[in-house]
Amino acid sequence: MRILIIGAGVLGSNLAHSMRKGNDITILARGRTYQNLKNGGLVIKHKLGKKTTDCFTVIDKLQTDDIYDAIFVVSRFSSLDSIVPMIKRNKSKNIVFVGNNMTVEKYENLENKNVLFAFFSAAGKKYDGYINSICLNKIEIGRTDGKDVSDKFITSIFAGAKIKVTIDNKMNDYLKTHACAVLPLVFASYRANGNLKLLKKDKAYSLDIMDAIIEGYDVLKKAGYEILPKGEYETCVNKKKFCAWMYRFMFSNFIGKLCISDHAMSAREEFMMLESEFEKLKNETGIGYMKYKVMYTAGAKRDLRNIFRYISEELLAPKNAAGQTELWLLFESWSPCRIETGFMRKNHGTAEDFGSFRWTIIWYFIRQMMKMK
Repeated sequence: MRILIIGAGVLGSNLAHSMRKGNDITILARGRTYQNLKNGGLVIKHKLGKKTTDCFTVIDKLQTDDIYDAIFVVSRFSSLDSIVPMIKRNKSKNIVFVGNNMTVEKYENLENKNVLFAFFSAAGKKYDGYINSICLNKIEIGRTDGKDVSDKFITSIFAGAKIKVTIDNKMNDYLKTHACAVLPLVFASYRANGNLKLLKKDKAYSLDIMDAIIEGYDVLKKAGYEILPKGEYETCVNKKKFCAWMYRFMFSNFIGKLCISDHAMSAREEFMMLESEFEKLKNETGIGYMKYKVMYTAGAKRDLRNIFRYISEELLAPKNAAGQTELWLLFESWSPCRIETGFMRKNHGTAEDFGSFRWTIIWYFIRQMMKMK
């Protein structure tokens, strides 16, 4: 099949590598990533295997008539809104959103598209010219309406790939469950400033993580969602001490860094948005969640200096144009910051905006992340 993968981060790169057999893979990338892929190929240093180099067709634009059997959108949750217009213009029918997503409802009914959602089990960190990662070659994929009408198509996509495919047509429930499971671990990473080894002997804190996860699941259940995969809730409740030990084990070695803290520390805007969406859902249910709130406070609030440094030195750095575009879209999406001046509209997302409003942006994002009223 002719497959397009939008995004060449950790997930997108591993997915392209794993799907290469039996499929004609094209990767859409931009900037330095595009140049690296064109010049040196897709290089992955597998933590549990050898280094691989694959050569794929690489594009930096998607034309309307450039039709694929399936387009995999493998991007951060915070970037989806900027990608969807390009997808809508293209005439390809089958779209698969891969990765964290708390607002599946927003994307599941794109006009004239067969929309699927997926979660691919890979983790790691992207460097200049290569990916360092662990890939389990497992994918959960399906629709959101419980219907099996896409099952045969899904099976055909992965027919030649060495990927364990689990079809689940309640992917909205699955992805919300995953978000509730991962957010307390993200807060743990922020609390430890990315060094999870500092928490490897903290038994009480690992149990707090489990309590926070269970509270998140309770919110989902109250909102009418199913906790998936089946048995996940019961495992967390009945084997809480064992699960807490497993997290402490992960914190003590490279697994915790590659699978948790690397992503948490490099994608703060994504997890900030996930937490914000969960907060909305929690408020709708009226459930109190003390452990979760304590985790957030100990993580996000304690991370104030790092948040400040990240926004001022990394996101607002002149060289980080892509990060500033994402930041601007996120900044503008929150109603208190929808500034309607002609200057802002005319120079939408430009360096001038970030220079003039640098401290306003820093102040507002700190308020959002710190939940200061």
